[in-house]
Amino acid sequence: MCSSPVPSYSPLPIRLSKNSTSRITFWEWLTANFDAIESRYSEQSFIFGTLLNYSIEGLGSHQRIQEAENFLKRRNTKAYQRALDQGLESARIYSRWVERDREDVAAWFNKEGFI
Repeated sequence: MCSSPVPSYSPLPIRLSKNSTSRITFWEWLTANFDAIESRYSEQSFIFGTLLNYSIEGLGSHQRIQEAENFLKRRNTKAYQRALDQGLESARIYSRWVERDREDVAAWFNKEGFI
């Protein structure tokens, strides 16, 4: 885990989860340090749930979502279940959007000269 103190509620997780390059790294860091982070926020389940929501919502593939579900299945998530459910639902919607529109979006970027 990082050695420098991070405020209890920092915008950093939001920024990491919204960046396509960092979102998977952020999820991997969170799962590798899950017990310590969950312990740190044990009395702030809303903040921990929000952190989970942000880390999960951008996973973007059915495989990653399944990995997240399998990882969390072994844990007691009752205190932050609503945020977790919201993150998983957002991830599923995002994943379906990517699956459905990937080719069209890539074609548009190509046509407009961005690629």
